[in-house]
Amino acid sequence: MYLNQLPFKTSILAIAVTLTACGGGSSSGGSTPSGLASNNAGTAVMSAKGGNGQHNSGDGGDVTIYKSYSDAPLNITVNGIPDASYDLLNSEVQLGTNPATISADTTISADTSSFNAASVGTLYFYNQRIYRYDGAVDDVDAPILGKRTTIITGLQVAAGTTLSLEFTNTSNSLYFFNDVQNDGTIKVLAEEGDSAVRNLSFYPAAYYGSGSIDLSGQYPGQDGGDLSVYASIIQNSGTFNTSGADGDTEGLAGGDAGSIGINSNVYIENTGNLTAEGGDSASSTAGAGENINIYGYKGVYNTGTISSNAGTGINGSTYIDPSNTYIFSSSEVINTGDITAIGSTAVTNTDVTAGGEGGEGGYVSLYVGGGEGGTNIAIPRMINTGSINVNGGNSAFDSYDAGNGGAIYIGASDSYDGGESYVNPILVAISGNLSANGGNTSATTDTGSGDAGNGGDIVISHASQIASTLATQIVGYTSIDVSGGSAHQASSGGYIEIYTESNSNDGYQTAYAPAAPINVKTNLTLNAGEVVTTGELTATPSGSRGGDLDIYIDTGFASLQKNLNIEFDGIVSSNGSDVNNGSTSRAGYAWISAIHDVNVTGEFSFNGGSDNAIPEEGEDDGYNEGKQGGSISIASTFGVANVNASVTAAGGNGQIEGGNGGYIAVTSALGGSVKGNIDVGGGNASTALINDEDTLGGAGGSLYVVSGNAKAKIGAAYDIAGGTGTDAGFSGGVFLESDCLEGICGTNTIAMP
Repeated sequence: MYLNQLPFKTSILAIAVTLTACGGGSSSGGSTPSGLASNNAGTAVMSAKGGNGQHNSGDGGDVTIYKSYSDAPLNITVNGIPDASYDLLNSEVQLGTNPATISADTTISADTSSFNAASVGTLYFYNQRIYRYDGAVDDVDAPILGKRTTIITGLQVAAGTTLSLEFTNTSNSLYFFNDVQNDGTIKVLAEEGDSAVRNLSFYPAAYYGSGSIDLSGQYPGQDGGDLSVYASIIQNSGTFNTSGADGDTEGLAGGDAGSIGINSNVYIENTGNLTAEGGDSASSTAGAGENINIYGYKGVYNTGTISSNAGTGINGSTYIDPSNTYIFSSSEVINTGDITAIGSTAVTNTDVTAGGEGGEGGYVSLYVGGGEGGTNIAIPRMINTGSINVNGGNSAFDSYDAGNGGAIYIGASDSYDGGESYVNPILVAISGNLSANGGNTSATTDTGSGDAGNGGDIVISHASQIASTLATQIVGYTSIDVSGGSAHQASSGGYIEIYTESNSNDGYQTAYAPAAPINVKTNLTLNAGEVVTTGELTATPSGSRGGDLDIYIDTGFASLQKNLNIEFDGIVSSNGSDVNNGSTSRAGYAWISAIHDVNVTGEFSFNGGSDNAIPEEGEDDGYNEGKQGGSISIASTFGVANVNASVTAAGGNGQIEGGNGGYIAVTSALGGSVKGNIDVGGGNASTALINDEDTLGGAGGSLYVVSGNAKAKIGAAYDIAGGTGTDAGFSGGVFLESDCLEGICGTNTIAMP
């Protein structure tokens, strides 16, 4: 490896690479913000949904997005495409004074027992290096090995050729003074009786290659070997493969993958494939995927495919370990490639008499910070436009659970507490599909049926610093979805938390570091799962509740800042499940709280679940009841609160009893207005007797608008009516400042949780 200021050879490296992010569509107009290639609308989805099943489903997962220690805004929007272009240092291959060029298939081993005069020029292993035999012998005609003048300084493998490495130890290291250029195949050999391919740690000065390094299992059920590459520069456009081999049809399980570790003290560019997948088996358990760790001090740039999925198999009750993928740099991570760490999917045997558990999804982490490398470039960056998938695997056959969704973490850290920074301010721009859904079940009966997987966790965090003026851009997202899974026993929606914070609560801060305003312009979906009524299902159907939403700014330094505002525009839904003659459940809640102004537009649907069945004559099973509408609180501590939205938080319908309407509270210091349409009506019940018994309509909900200066206004159309029934529900109430404008402003409705 040789660094210089001249243009690269095109076969080695292009100086500037521009990557096109996913998405498209109309432009939002205006100037393009820092870190973005355009303001065009994206098509990405962030998803941590519960898995589906015939009988039991999975709960929705959690999505958390937060920013600390900077007053530059946190933006979460449908518009915006990150700028994923990058420049790399100029470099060219240096093979040294005594390279080995592999232009025909070659095997290298440590066995020199047969060396003789005809062996001159043969390559061999000795003390963790490759040497070329020069024919020297000692006084008893034994070959003289390991002469310094015969050390191979660099390695070049030509396209279409294979260099086979024949090791005898389980773990092996191989060092080069200079570079390796691999455009063919470097393969570690294994024997049929080996449980795993032998491990290789590779230490060139720099690695360049369009070829492959192959440590995958070579015989049925064989595990892959562990591969580690350590170099100043690593530039791969080929394939690193440590996957386990497939099993067989005679009871042999799939092989486990070996790990992949790539470490560089300058940069890593991968435009190829990194594969560490578990093997499949049609007669036994699946193989597990393995960890992939990538660290580049000055940068990691990935446009390729990184995969550590578990295999498929007849898993029974065996737990198939999930894998971890870490991509880390002190300076810059730019990923536009697909990264997958999907849990094992179970399959049935030929007779469909056995199946198994689905595997848990893996963990994928992309991170910039934690070192001084970021001081070497003006603007360190954490950019993602690639798809990341850590879904749980599906189960197969009755009684088996599917896998839970895994976890995705995308983070950047400029400082310890906002004041004590160790890198220059980091630019964060995140897009691309992020998926941590639970796996599905395939059972068609409710006798011993397993559960679908719960949704996993997605976390995006930015610990910024006082000096930063860079907005944190979470862009191109049409929706964030944590809905519960659908089944005969539906599951609850998950949790979405979006917040910014100062360092006022840290207790060890060296200087005041502010919080940031929040702009959200996308859709948030937290619905309970739907109730499934198909299949051989005899149990009572059951709905579940909608999920919960928190958007807030947390600081004890409010008097030191201005414009700690929240702007929200989108469609939010957190409805309870509807059923037919079963258990229903309420909607979720939403809390949006700004230090200064809060402005909310869009649509909110927080309706309680309905039971749509008409009871049969003599039926008295306690069902046929609607449930409560949700609770929505919009608050400004020191500013105004404005709402111009369509909000429904109605009670669910039920033939015997309707659910109570929800609760809408808008509170502020300096007033504001509530416009649009507000529906907190009670759910309806039958207006005729049911089995000679009275029915009860749900009570109307409440609209509560209060400000510190008594200047709030209500200009919205609203529905607070009680639901129908032989006994109609009480009216709800509209409370403005200190007056009950209409209805009953008492406690007949639900309170905030």
